[in-house]
Amino acid sequence: MSERLKELLVLHATSPEASDLNLLKLADFLGVPSHSDTLANSCDNPWEAVLQHSRGDDCAVCVGASTLRKCFGRSALAQRLRVDGSGSSVQLFVYGFDPQDGDSELVHALSNGAFDAVRPLDGRADQYCVSGKYRPFCQEFSGLSFGPVARENDLVFNVVPKQERMADYIRIGDRPFLAGIQSGAVQVTLAGTREILDIDASVAPGVRPLEWFARLVPALMFLRYAFGDRCWQPGEKLACFIVDDPLLHDRHGFLEFDTLLAAMKREGFATNLAFIPWNYRRSHPRVAELFRKHPQRLSLSIHGCDHTKREFGDTAAAPLLSKAGASRARMAKHRELTGVPCDNVMVFPQGVFSTAALRAMKQAGFLAAVNSTPFPVDDPPEKLRVRDLLSPAVTRHSSLPLFLRHYPTRLAEFALDLFLGKPALMVEHHDYFRDGYHQLEAFAAQINHLSDS
Repeated sequence: MSERLKELLVLHATSPEASDLNLLKLADFLGVPSHSDTLANSCDNPWEAVLQHSRGDDCAVCVGASTLRKCFGRSALAQRLRVDGSGSSVQLFVYGFDPQDGDSELVHALSNGAFDAVRPLDGRADQYCVSGKYRPFCQEFSGLSFGPVARENDLVFNVVPKQERMADYIRIGDRPFLAGIQSGAVQVTLAGTREILDIDASVAPGVRPLEWFARLVPALMFLRYAFGDRCWQPGEKLACFIVDDPLLHDRHGFLEFDTLLAAMKREGFATNLAFIPWNYRRSHPRVAELFRKHPQRLSLSIHGCDHTKREFGDTAAAPLLSKAGASRARMAKHRELTGVPCDNVMVFPQGVFSTAALRAMKQAGFLAAVNSTPFPVDDPPEKLRVRDLLSPAVTRHSSLPLFLRHYPTRLAEFALDLFLGKPALMVEHHDYFRDGYHQLEAFAAQINHLSDS
C-alpha cells in the first residue's frame, strides 16, 4: 500500500488518553516512526482541522472519537467528511466510539453516509468474520471466522440500505466491526473497538493472545497496510508440526513414519520430532535412513534429558547444567550411531521450566527452547508483558529465545502468529493419529493457505 508514508500521527485533545498512548506503543513495536499532537479546533470544519495536521508530512492520522467530541461540538461533527482533491491522499484511522455519547452522528459523517449508527452487540453475535476479499489489508486472517467476541469492548456499525461504498473488513454477525470508506482523497478506517490494547500490560497465566484480537489486530492491520515495508517484516513465514516423545521405530503408537512422510509430501509441510535423549541407543536403522534422506521434511529436537517429571523445573544451576549437557552429549552419540543430526533446541517435558533452566540451556550451547506456556516456575506471572507474547520469541526471562507452540485446534491462533511474524508451531502426540492422517493434512493445508498471496 502507501509505502510513501513515513510517520504515524496520533491526535489528541489537551493530553493523550490511554488508547492514544497505546497506539504510539504499537507503532513503535512495528518499527513505524510516530508522534502525537494536540488537535486544534481552529476552523469550523473538524475534518479540515484533522487533515491539516497531515498535509505535506507523509503521515497516517489516528484519532479517537473522544478527542473529536472534546474538540468540536455535535453540530460541527455532524458535517460530512469532504476534502478537496488538491492534496495527496490521506489514511485516517478512528477508534474509541461510544453509542451513549452521540457517536452515531459522528459515524454517519465519517462514513460519508454509509453508516447511520454505532451500537453494542446483540445477543446473537458471537464471532468475528473476516472478509476474504481484502487480503492486502486483512492478511493471514482473510476468510476466517472465530470467537468469542469481546462484548464489553466491541461495537458494530449499522449500514445504510443498499450501501456499496464501503469495505467491510471484519463483521460481527451481519454488521461491520472494522470497515474502510473512501471519501475523496481520504481513506477512512473505522474500528468498533472501544479501546486499544496496552502492550506493556502484564499477562495473566491462561490468557491466550487471541483474546486481545479486537483491541489489538484492527490497529495492527491498519498500520501494516498503511506503512507496508516500513514495518518490521519476518524474513519468511515459517511453520512446523512437532510430535513429542516418539522413538525412531517403524511405528510409535499410532504414528507410522512412512505414512506421515507421504502426508507431508502431499500437503507440503515439515515435522520435527521432540526426541527424548535417554532413547539415543534405540533408533531403528531404516527409520533413521528416512530422516537422513528427507532432511527438509523430518528433523529432531531435544525433549528433556531423561523425560522425568519436572526435570527442568529445578532452580539449582549445577544439576540443570549437568542435565542440559547430558542431553546434548546423548544426542551427539545418537548422531554417531544413526547419522541423523539434531537441532540444538530444547522442548521442555510436560511444559515445565525455570529461568535457571533457560540460563543452563544457554550455557550448554542450546540455540533456543520451545514450550506450550511462557510462564516459568520461578518468576512471578506479572513479569510477562503483552509485547513479550507478540514478539517472535519470548526473551523476557533469558537471552535464550523461547518459542511458543499450540495444539492444532484453533486456526485463528496460527493466523495471529503468522500475522505477527512468529513461526506457527503445532504440537501433538502419537494418539493424534488414532483415526489416520486426514485431520493433520487438512490442518496443514489450512495453515499453508493462511499466507497465500
